[in-house]
Amino acid sequence: MSNENMDEKKQAQPKRAPRITEMKSRDIPTAVESWRLAFENDPLRGYMLDGKKPSRGWQFVEDLYMRWFLIVWRRRKIMLTVEHGQSYVIVTTPELREPGTIIDRILDWTIAATTWTWGLLRSAELKKRRREVLGKITSATESIYGDRVKDMVHIDGLATRPQSQGRGYAGALLDTVTAKADAASQATYLESSNVANTGFYESHGFITVGEIVCGDDNPAWKEPPVVVKLMVREHGWLAAGTIVFRPQSPQPAFRYLTVNMTNENMDEKKQEPPRRPPHITEMQFRDILTSIRSWRLAFKNDPLRSQSYVIATSPKLREPTTIVDRVLDWTVSVMSWTLSSMRSAEIKKRRKEFLGKITSATERVYGDRVKNMYHIDSLATSPQSQGRGYAGALLDAVTAKADAASQATYLESSNVANTGFYESHGFRIVGEIVCGDVNPAWKESPVVVKLMVREHEGS
Repeated sequence: MSNENMDEKKQAQPKRAPRITEMKSRDIPTAVESWRLAFENDPLRGYMLDGKKPSRGWQFVEDLYMRWFLIVWRRRKIMLTVEHGQSYVIVTTPELREPGTIIDRILDWTIAATTWTWGLLRSAELKKRRREVLGKITSATESIYGDRVKDMVHIDGLATRPQSQGRGYAGALLDTVTAKADAASQATYLESSNVANTGFYESHGFITVGEIVCGDDNPAWKEPPVVVKLMVREHGWLAAGTIVFRPQSPQPAFRYLTVNMTNENMDEKKQEPPRRPPHITEMQFRDILTSIRSWRLAFKNDPLRSQSYVIATSPKLREPTTIVDRVLDWTVSVMSWTLSSMRSAEIKKRRKEFLGKITSATERVYGDRVKNMYHIDSLATSPQSQGRGYAGALLDAVTAKADAASQATYLESSNVANTGFYESHGFRIVGEIVCGDVNPAWKESPVVVKLMVREHEGS
């Protein structure tokens, strides 16, 4: 599984682009440890281990197993790394899919024999789960891609050890692979077993084309079913931006605050990338109606709620400075109160819960420094304009201004699928709130809102 499991600790940004090299034999021990640490909390790995932490003996055998795999794969696949195994990617290209020599066939046989031996150590239940996962992935891959899969590049694995995450290593490795695929006019596909990484992959041009669910009909599995996304990137896609608000699944936070939202499952349409970087301008009065429509469309499917826009508050704009500003703030307060009076008692209760928890968490996490930080109040892109890099360009424009003023930027993200996107732009998670966890009127899963911050460059 491809899993760039982002760490919550922001690392210092490298002074130069990551140096990518072919993996050497001496890098393999570090790569195996990076794999183990990166996948430690992966949902699918948890399912395959029955939610238990592996014993030292099991971990020792597993490490030997993975070392042998990587040794063989150095010949049979493309393996690239940054920092000698701190971050790496394993790739199968069409020409490497079948063994080309007798040595390749022998190596493939040893992999099969090692896998069979490894399977003997598993319990009957874990053998059953492995067959389930492999069967579902194989079936989904065949139904989605058909015969064209033979001419596609596959990301077999992508991992970065936690202490090296947030430095752009995984993104650089992924871009290197897809650039080679583009040069050969080949699409690239992968399976992602962690929904938190969806935004990261989308920011590099991948779209979700299917999914499998594991453990949904297994009475021995007491945790929520595990969802694995099948994602593809067609060749020639310019990885300039991302899909910020994904139209596939209704976002729980927005429905939590509005109750009767329609659960639409919109078809994702891949957009052609723009020929030049997005042109960013200040919003004019004539743009407001379009931006409201974009907000409604983008947040209609968001866990909490022009074509693309961002609203940001800088420290200088936090307090009104003129009588006109005070009058405008007062009108906003009156309109908010009027709108609130139209809500039901239950919705008022949820709004109070949400605002109270956000305010409390913000004060606890940032303290007095929040007065000197930029805040992303809103970021939205209408579905038909997503995938063109608009949101990424807007976010970079705001953080560039914050960097120039030596100020940090913070935001709240109500969709876990966007976590990777924000992390790819330098944000890290510093806290979270949970809504609906103690509300008997809310029948769905509790809604998690992430608090994220990006320190200014040079801090």
